[in-house]
Amino acid sequence: MEAFERIKESPKRIYLVRAANAENAGGFLSEEEYSKFKTLYSANPLLAIQRMNSAIAAIGSEDAKKRYCDECVSLESAVEREIIESRGMRYGIETETRRGLPYFLFDGFVDMGYYSNEMNRTREKLLVDKKKLAKHLACAKAMSIMFPERSEAVMARMVAGRINYDKDIAERFVEEKDFGLIGLNEFLEEQIGVCRHFAMLYQLFAQEAGIESRIVKGYLGKRPDGGLHAWNMAHRDKNCFLVDTSGSYLQDNKDGSITRCIMFIQDSYEGRCYRKARAYGKQYRRHERNRNFYKYRYLEF
Repeated sequence: MEAFERIKESPKRIYLVRAANAENAGGFLSEEEYSKFKTLYSANPLLAIQRMNSAIAAIGSEDAKKRYCDECVSLESAVEREIIESRGMRYGIETETRRGLPYFLFDGFVDMGYYSNEMNRTREKLLVDKKKLAKHLACAKAMSIMFPERSEAVMARMVAGRINYDKDIAERFVEEKDFGLIGLNEFLEEQIGVCRHFAMLYQLFAQEAGIESRIVKGYLGKRPDGGLHAWNMAHRDKNCFLVDTSGSYLQDNKDGSITRCIMFIQDSYEGRCYRKARAYGKQYRRHERNRNFYKYRYLEF
């Protein structure tokens, strides 16, 4: 277990593993402890992350919290890569094509869009490489710990502050890459993207915050054949949050000025969120989940 060998040498990672396991043991990390952690993470990664985030929140020093956030993201990436490797994969190899969208995006997730085969693609295969996204993910985790009651909205603002919507430039960038495998980190470096890049980035930030969220794909517009679109739906307690970080609306202020706001709607039911969105001129229509295709690609340690 290569991840275990790396984790057992780090006191911070040992602390986080034991927090996820809900244990207070001391001393060296045993293989049994790590196996329990990996089993939990494989079955319920969001619960493991929530427990680790709670343990980080209990640390007194703000600087120490940031260091633990960095270590936590590295730990998550390591165990996710080992889980993918345990399925008999080798570096660079992809799993078979699957339908739908998983509720949790593991390291190595590849969004295929509506294309089940490799030929005649008109968009990239979008790859999640968490090591290359680590500084953004650690920042999202730290901000969610700092603002736990407003983390859904804070994550949305973080996404909007890191990437700009520009369909023409994004499409040229994809074409220059021959519609191949492109990391989400590359779009962040270019600071450009379209709705799928925004939605995936929000999903990753939400996961780091321990927020139950999913990517939703469908159409946006009043016509039945409205343009393809992607957004997010998050849940906490009895609240639903419709989050469209690539969408916006204009808000009239009391002083006569106008503010462009992210489409962020909270209610107790998803249906009400969508009805509220129509008041802002946004008509979202979900399509069935099996319209999307995805794979996993094993990335080296």
